[in-house]
Amino acid sequence: MSAHQTALGGLNREVGLGVFDTTNLSDTHLVGFVPTSASATTLAMRSGYAYIGEQETGLHVIDATDPANPRWVRTLDQASRVTKIRLDGDYAYLALE
Repeated sequence: MSAHQTALGGLNREVGLGVFDTTNLSDTHLVGFVPTSASATTLAMRSGYAYIGEQETGLHVIDATDPANPRWVRTLDQASRVTKIRLDGDYAYLALE
């Protein structure tokens, strides 16, 4: 399954990151899932990694290079709600509320 055939970033606002296979649009289905700790507010993807901003805990980094087995890498705690993520080079810029 190639990267363009897999929708990395099927985000469920309440429970975590779902990865959906969209190869056949009449048979789209969940292939991988990793839970997060709070309601997600934003998502950015780069090189198979998902960066999830949350209301309460900050920024989660998820390794989704294996779509069937995404795994949590780390959480960067923020006191504020993350409303937007911009990835540029080696940096992640967070809009905090």
